[in-house]
Amino acid sequence: MNYKETAKGILEHVGGVENISNMSHCATRLRLNLKDETLANDEDVKAVDGVVNVINKAGQYQVLIGIEVPHVFEEFEKLVKGFLSNLCNFRTIITCFSWIRYFKRFIDFSSTIRND
Repeated sequence: MNYKETAKGILEHVGGVENISNMSHCATRLRLNLKDETLANDEDVKAVDGVVNVINKAGQYQVLIGIEVPHVFEEFEKLVKGFLSNLCNFRTIITCFSWIRYFKRFIDFSSTIRND
């Protein structure tokens, strides 16, 4: 089993990174809390190499993998956290540009006051 490909396949068929609100695992299952359970396609998740079954129970989307689950979880976590890290960096850049824009407006406004 290719753990990275299994993680990518599961993530794709549960609605992507944006649909994950929490994740963990037990001895045999990847346990996901999904923001919108309707985005998950059980049959497509089951078709991913390494997935044995899917159980949607008690508000948790559980992907039965078996004893290989820690390795799949490690790759899954990299995908999710990597995306969130990039998203945070993007938001930081946007915030900085917003502040620069406001600062520039302030300077422009200050210049017009001094010129009058």
